[in-house]
Amino acid sequence: MPLEKRPLDFMSGVGWLAEKVPIDTQIAPVTFYYAFMNEQRPRLYIHLGNSISNLVLNETREETRVKIEAIVSEQLDQQRFNIINGLTSAYQVSMYGTKSVSDWLNLRYAHLYMAVFQ
Repeated sequence: MPLEKRPLDFMSGVGWLAEKVPIDTQIAPVTFYYAFMNEQRPRLYIHLGNSISNLVLNETREETRVKIEAIVSEQLDQQRFNIINGLTSAYQVSMYGTKSVSDWLNLRYAHLYMAVFQ
């Protein structure tokens, strides 16, 4: 599914899963959003939302699917808005990637740039 496709289209399996777990289970919506942020490599932002009690979802599979789909869609839209508008201070870096090709070239030829621009 493309990143910006709306509405999100969950299948009935999410309702089936909610039926199969114990009634006191907490369900946490997790959304992912990636952005390039003026860099060659994208940054992946992961949002772990507020948990939902399975008691609240004590409905039919279809009603549960619709409710979870709405919660995750709203969370993803808010996450997208925050990232696009630079409101990323709530996120913590958990992993750094490796250098890109241009990063390696910049390191290798940095002395040439310094000599030219001095």
